[in-house]
Amino acid sequence: MKTQHLCGTTLIALALSVGCTDPNKRTAPTPPTPQSAALSRDNIINAVQMEAPPGSPRDAQPTVPMVFQLVCYQISVPVGTVSKNEEFWKHIDETTMDPARYDLLQRNGMRLGTAPLSEFENIRTMLEDTPTHPKVMGTIGAEAKNFEVSMRAGIACETISYFGEGNVYNGQTFDASENIFNLSYRRTPRKLGEMRLSIAPMVRSLKKRLEYTAKNDAIEVSYVLPQKFYLNMEADLPMDKFMVLAPSDTSELPTVIGHQFFVKDDPAQQMEQVLIFAAQPFRVDEPKDAK
Repeated sequence: MKTQHLCGTTLIALALSVGCTDPNKRTAPTPPTPQSAALSRDNIINAVQMEAPPGSPRDAQPTVPMVFQLVCYQISVPVGTVSKNEEFWKHIDETTMDPARYDLLQRNGMRLGTAPLSEFENIRTMLEDTPTHPKVMGTIGAEAKNFEVSMRAGIACETISYFGEGNVYNGQTFDASENIFNLSYRRTPRKLGEMRLSIAPMVRSLKKRLEYTAKNDAIEVSYVLPQKFYLNMEADLPMDKFMVLAPSDTSELPTVIGHQFFVKDDPAQQMEQVLIFAAQPFRVDEPKDAK
């Protein structure tokens, strides 16, 4: 099997420019390394559509076999750089989600949208006040599930309040936790070279319980329990655009998801994180002489 017909402009160069105000003093971030599970041969083979046998129906056109490389850039900037910067959001199209989903996301302290690659220079300028290099992650395959982006770890105790479906307000407290975004993607139906990206916040916390032996001795057992928040965060990402997920101005409320996931207390100042996603589609062909 071989992979050919590269579709779209290579997007790895985005990471080279974010936060690099002086190229002589900064080195480029390490290129994304695809996760081994997502890069398995089975994922690529499953994307290939074999020729129909002779005499089979010819009504429907075969799906063009595609795999996607998803690259995520995790950037930390001083708090308010994005969440309270309307000039930043003027460059972002937030109509990728319907109004109901957009409103739910805002209530939970987050904003999501896409922008053409031509807008990246403007975004880069607004994000250049970052003391650290962007963290770069990537995965590749016809589809992906449970790709994790860790936002905060080693949290002793936290309370998260959120609005779920029907704008029902909920709250929950976690001990010894880590805040993660779960990502999955698949090809957008009837749109060549476009992926549908789904995102769900998750808290992975350490729980403890008492169990008793046959002699009635108490034993404390520790276990990890994941708690997911399904907020219907789903949008299509074309190959000529990038996607931004960031805190909104309501993330200043200390218990909302937008604050607990994006805002970090560094020793000298408070920082907020921004996630930028870029997709690279590839066409996969099966050689005619393959057996």
